[in-house]
Order: sequence, then C-alpha cells, then structure tokens
Amino acid sequence: MGYPFATPLTVPAEIKPLIDEIRVRLNPDSIWLFGSRARGDNRPDSD
Repeated sequence: MGYPFATPLTVPAEIKPLIDEIRVRLNPDSIWLFGSRARGDNRPDSD
C-alpha cells in the first residue's frame, strides 16, 4: 500500500514505554508497529 514504516525516531512517545516493557519481558528480535499508529493518522476512536 505504500505507507511509511515507523522508525525508532518516529515512534510516538506514548508508545515507547510499552516497547521498552516488551523488550525487557520478552526479548523479541524486533517489534513492528503498524496501522494508524505507524502512519501517524490515529484518532481517539482508533483501535
């Protein structure tokens, strides 16, 4: 679809603590953010 990927520099500040917690608890190889949050067009009613 041609949407840009979220990069470490563009991950919203409110998501960063959750990513840090996932890294500590689960030690994943990578974490992918997608959907409206990654595109930056999320709204209050977005899931």
